[in-house]
Amino acid sequence: MDPEGKDWNKTYDAAIKHNLQLVPLIWGHDQSIWHWNQTNRERELNDRRYPQSIGAKFRRFLKDNHHYQKQTFAIYSFHEPLAKPGYVEPKKLKKFYLQIQEEFSTRPMNVYGEDMTFVWPQADECLTDVLDYEIHTFYPFASTRSGRYRPFSPKGYYLKPTSDLKMVFDNQRETIEIQLKRFQEAKPAINGRRPQLIVILQTFVDSGEKDLWNRMPDTHEMKKVADLILSEFQDRIAGIAWYPFRQAANNYTHWLHKDRYDDQGRDRWSVVAEVGQQLRKKSKLK
Repeated sequence: MDPEGKDWNKTYDAAIKHNLQLVPLIWGHDQSIWHWNQTNRERELNDRRYPQSIGAKFRRFLKDNHHYQKQTFAIYSFHEPLAKPGYVEPKKLKKFYLQIQEEFSTRPMNVYGEDMTFVWPQADECLTDVLDYEIHTFYPFASTRSGRYRPFSPKGYYLKPTSDLKMVFDNQRETIEIQLKRFQEAKPAINGRRPQLIVILQTFVDSGEKDLWNRMPDTHEMKKVADLILSEFQDRIAGIAWYPFRQAANNYTHWLHKDRYDDQGRDRWSVVAEVGQQLRKKSKLK
């Protein structure tokens, strides 16, 4: 969504019309609108204290429009905040989470974040009081001489290419199990909640990579990997998403909105709809 608020009403009205809940993504400077005020040691969320802050303006937008607040599945917090050069220390992430609980005390608001609770040295510190929904990325689709998939090791790195999708999923299953176990064993947050997992599936081509993420999945592959995830984890994860729908980075040459049809002319969007209907029958998102 636009940092200046030009499409906020329009986006939420469309979500209400189509019965969709939103995780509103508003990227300002450094991929975040949640500016840290060093003097007050807090995020600029209160529009009385920080009238020029985009984050404070969005918080006021939701507070003034309860029907939009109700349509908000979670607040989008931070993208890879533990990565350099934009590193954010865990105590600042916890401060943001606490402020959200305080600002939305009458109608609780969930917090969604990306890549905070796994692999990074500080990941253990982010299991409690940082987010309610975390992602698990499943990006196996590649075009190489050695195979059409790249498995991801539970140790946190990509393995050599293969054409064995079962082996790819076995590695992914183990990685998901590790994340779910970490969530289950984590200390509950101040609101009693523990993180829940949303699995993100690849629908992009990254021109910056040679043997990784360099092809789109066809419709059969999309359905296959979604079915594998749901057959194992449907009752234990919060949902599935496809990343991205629109172009999310300049180095992406293909994405789901632009490349709706695969090389055989089959409709990728129909798979998204089918999996969504399947998921909603039993999911926690229902």
